[in-house]
Amino acid sequence: NNANIVGVGGTPGATFVLFTSTNIITPLNLWTPIQTNQFDQYGAFVFTNYYSPTEPRQFFLMRQQ
Repeated sequence: NNANIVGVGGTPGATFVLFTSTNIITPLNLWTPIQTNQFDQYGAFVFTNYYSPTEPRQFFLMRQQ
């Protein structure tokens, strides 16, 4: 029922933003930010997203600030 999203390789302590869209060809400036946080001391993060069966697909993009 949930999607666990894991990111590694970030700069420890740096800020990142996680975005989502239901269409991968949507221009990036129209993707929805769903979380802003900082990488842990190892340059990693974990995010749990609720899975909705009414959405046919969901794409994620992580951007380090």
